[in-house]
Amino acid sequence: MAATTAFILERHEDWRLLPLLFTQRFLYRQLIYYVAIHTILTAIRGRIAGWGKLERKATVRLAG
Repeated sequence: MAATTAFILERHEDWRLLPLLFTQRFLYRQLIYYVAIHTILTAIRGRIAGWGKLERKATVRLAG
């Protein structure tokens, strides 16, 4: 409601941005909270959080 009021008061604002605000508030922010909590718990457990890099073994054969 406050964001809608801000859009009303700002005369030259692009109204197409208003739905994106709700998406950011209710979906993206929840995802960020999940990632932050998961990271903190991983750090408390003492695990090293890597990028999940796979070891290359060169076992694939070319079809020919």
